[in-house]
Amino acid sequence: MSATIVRIEGEIIYQQPALDKLLDYLEHLHTPHILVVTALTGLARAVEQELEKVHEKDYSPTSLSAFLASLGKPLLQKSSQSDFHGQGTKLTGLLTGINLTGDYSPALKDQVLSFSEQLTALLISLLLKQKGHVSELLTPEQIGLRVSADFGNATFLSLDQPEFLRREQSSVILIPGSYGMAPNGRIARTGRSAADYTAAFLAGQMKAERLTLWNLRKEFTTANPEIVPEAGTLKRLTYAEASELSYFDHVDFHPRTVEPLQESHTPIHVIDAGSPGFDPHTVINSEDSTGERVVKSIAGTDD
Repeated sequence: MSATIVRIEGEIIYQQPALDKLLDYLEHLHTPHILVVTALTGLARAVEQELEKVHEKDYSPTSLSAFLASLGKPLLQKSSQSDFHGQGTKLTGLLTGINLTGDYSPALKDQVLSFSEQLTALLISLLLKQKGHVSELLTPEQIGLRVSADFGNATFLSLDQPEFLRREQSSVILIPGSYGMAPNGRIARTGRSAADYTAAFLAGQMKAERLTLWNLRKEFTTANPEIVPEAGTLKRLTYAEASELSYFDHVDFHPRTVEPLQESHTPIHVIDAGSPGFDPHTVINSEDSTGERVVKSIAGTDD
């Protein structure tokens, strides 16, 4: 059975029109709905900063606990806040354990960082339930999403239990992106902001017709819009072109996203959540396309 695989950004919780449009988009599709979630930027940063000070003598996760409370309370009903708080307590407990034992391996670092996606996906799942939508959070552990033991830069290997993802068409399954389970049973991340790569691997395994990237901002443009405000949107890219552009900061697209899709020629549709309609602004596939100008886009780095 095929499935609808959509990568969404955690910040969608603050943009109600974008969330409403996404749910409307899913209602028009007659396949199971699987949303792969990126971490909230502020949450990911807070967890990273916590790791930097976890070995301080008088370390306490109090500030992180307060930050998590500030995320959940404005959005969640009291009945849902306890679930979010419980997951946050697991994170602060793990950090406290690292402080007490001094153990800080690459595997443990990946485990801590994975809470950014886990908490974001849980938050979105709880929000959908509050709005009356049938939603379920499934972790890479539950679906058997296997990766290599290259902590911080792992490669996806297999999906052991795809049947867990073949649920009712009306339900929404949320999966925290960017990590999987290594052969030793530990969590291994596939890179920073790698939910695109996660979603692409699932799309390949589930034989999806396409991978949809539900973007809150324009990604693939003829130049960096911060430097060239009048830069236009790139309508078509090959897998190689998209991967090449992704090595620079102004494109938030994991370079390895194209890998699981190339053999099957599965297209990637980039949809701007802020525009009317569901037509993709950029289509990425194996078909080469040449415009009036030879150079499609210019990207660079400040260093």
